[in-house]
Amino acid sequence: MVKIWFTPVSQEKSSLKKPPSTENYQLSICNPSPRTFIEDMAAKEMYFAFGSNMNPEIMRQRKAFFTARVGAKLPDYKMSFSFRGPNGGGGGNITPEKGSAVFGALYSLEDGGLDKLDVFEMVARGCYRREKVTVETLDGETIEAITYIVTEEFRQEGLVPRREYLDHCLAGKDILPDDYYAFLESFKQVCQG
Repeated sequence: MVKIWFTPVSQEKSSLKKPPSTENYQLSICNPSPRTFIEDMAAKEMYFAFGSNMNPEIMRQRKAFFTARVGAKLPDYKMSFSFRGPNGGGGGNITPEKGSAVFGALYSLEDGGLDKLDVFEMVARGCYRREKVTVETLDGETIEAITYIVTEEFRQEGLVPRREYLDHCLAGKDILPDDYYAFLESFKQVCQG
């Protein structure tokens, strides 16, 4: 598997209250051979995960099997925990915000994977909806993918995640830039049980 990540250009410390901008990153590639992944993507369902589904074990438990998983970014969006879930904690959501970026996992799913995820994202109940977005793999390839965005009915600002949910997000450490991982990790201080 190709490992691709961004590293900070400067060593300036940030408050981590909001995710770092992508302007301060340079591309690093380890064992660059993205051709196989790019070719594989053309024939698969592409899915961009920014919350708990960054954890590959959760994807396997949900039977949303995948043939590849790489780091990717969604420019001009920000991530928050603004899904008012049934357990009382805030679930992941993204909203447009110029100059921001959301980092996550880009999966090449086997056929039917999105239909399986629809159940867990509660699409039929109106909690999340599918949205087509254009993401960039960390080697600069642009790919159209599906992600899930919270509907207005279930959106509530000011929520914090439950610890178990946050731990699943943090399982994306292997594909996230260090500063973005630190942004997510900073929620440990305020998350619920």
